[in-house]
Amino acid sequence: MNAFFLQALFENILRKALAAFGLLLGILALGALLRVAQLDFQPLWWDEGYSVFFATRDFGTMLARTAIDIHPPLYYAFLQAWLGLLGAAAATMRVLSVLFGVAAIPLLYLVAQKLFDRRVGLVAAFLLAL
Repeated sequence: MNAFFLQALFENILRKALAAFGLLLGILALGALLRVAQLDFQPLWWDEGYSVFFATRDFGTMLARTAIDIHPPLYYAFLQAWLGLLGAAAATMRVLSVLFGVAAIPLLYLVAQKLFDRRVGLVAAFLLAL
């Protein structure tokens, strides 16, 4: 193989990777925008109130009460720390879930890309963004 062929191959791979990265950033921005649009439009739903109920208890009480619940306590522990830092407004509480939801988009892309290919990763990320 000559140097010209290797350089052209490298440039093609780099161009495709940069294009996929740009698309992923756009998908990530779309997912973030859809998740924050009208974030504080409605009052808390029942399950959100339930989460706040657990998260506003002291850590020991929260662990004891979630031990009999079907949901593991990790989210409530994160929410407890989050509300302790930023306050207990409805929008503040929902931002934590927004962050987890947005963070899931590139993670799904990486898993789908590893299991299948780049195109499947982008489609999966786009569908999760919606």
